[in-house]
Amino acid sequence: LKSEGFELNNIAERVAQALDLPLEIVWENNRRPQVVQARSLLCYWSAKQLGMSMTEMANRLGLTQPAVCITVRRGEYIATQNCYSLFDE
Repeated sequence: LKSEGFELNNIAERVAQALDLPLEIVWENNRRPQVVQARSLLCYWSAKQLGMSMTEMANRLGLTQPAVCITVRRGEYIATQNCYSLFDE
């Protein structure tokens, strides 16, 4: 995906679309349920689909690496339970 020009911002746009939220919510740094869900999906898809490292995501999102690891697992659960896919339109 990286070679096709796909990056974190593209995933953030898809997360906002999937959750029917404004894009700004994906980048917020608080513990509101909507924000937690959006950032969890962002981390999951970034790690699994884009191949981004946990350390790189931690730096971009202002989290610790262990927090990103937990967030990725939460995002996987959210995606599975709600049948969200990075490439669904």
